[in-house]
Amino acid sequence: MTATAANQELDIYFRQIDGELLTDEQERELGWKIIRHDDPKARERMICGNLRLVVCIAKQFVNRGLSLAELIAEGNVGLLRAVESFDPEQGVRFSTYAAWWIRQPMKHALINAAQPLHVPPYMADRIVRWKRANRQFKERLGREPSISELSGLMRLVPRKVRTVHYAARTLRRPTQGSAGNEPVPGQNLHDRRMPMPDERASNADDAQRIRGLLDGIDGRQASVLRLHYGLDGAGQMTFQEIATQLGVTRQRVQQLEAMAFRTLKWRLLRDRRLSASWVLHRGETPSDKMSQCAPAGSEHAAEAWRGNMAMSQS
Repeated sequence: MTATAANQELDIYFRQIDGELLTDEQERELGWKIIRHDDPKARERMICGNLRLVVCIAKQFVNRGLSLAELIAEGNVGLLRAVESFDPEQGVRFSTYAAWWIRQPMKHALINAAQPLHVPPYMADRIVRWKRANRQFKERLGREPSISELSGLMRLVPRKVRTVHYAARTLRRPTQGSAGNEPVPGQNLHDRRMPMPDERASNADDAQRIRGLLDGIDGRQASVLRLHYGLDGAGQMTFQEIATQLGVTRQRVQQLEAMAFRTLKWRLLRDRRLSASWVLHRGETPSDKMSQCAPAGSEHAAEAWRGNMAMSQS
């Protein structure tokens, strides 16, 4: 379709939606009809009365990779969602409420249009939060934040923070085979049996944090976790082996492990809130007060231990 034909279709569309705007009272009345009676006529009237709002918002995003018609189409999807979820009892104008719903699909469509890979909306939002947290941390402390520090700032478990970090790093890479960026044979090959350098660093950081957390819980509970996951550098032990060493039953060892994970979950949630507060307001983090070294081999044990903690927090 030529640009002239597209402009003509837009002109026709603009004339069709150039009707009378809804008043505040009309919006509330239509909203109640949709909620209480699922009235299709009220829904249609609410949608048609706000199509001009979609056009107004779409014009703010032109010349960013999508045409005005494509932006309007994405915004109309958001308008439909806003109509379905609008609650008149909240006392806000529908246009104010719907603006966020209209902008979101436009932003996500622009992100996907600019990237060779499809990025889910939730991941795009997390990448934005990750970049903001990184920038704020570096501005305040003058260094790169660790995974645990980002976990506190973003209120996500470390495993998810690493996923966001990997996604952001992948999107920054030039597309292979694009002009001026021909791949060099072998430059992207690595031994998948060995962790990447950033993964080794994050595992060491997690091992250090785990040791600090274990120092603050009951001694027997901490011993069970250290022995079962090999956190002191020794090999991992089974529940039966731990029971024999501690002089208790196997079931008691499992109970101690479950109690330890509940205690650690509470401490992690507390430290995460304190970490975000300290970083933003005092320039110090809980990890600054933890031990500065982890025993050899503890990074691999930390990976297994972290998986159990992630399941405990979910």
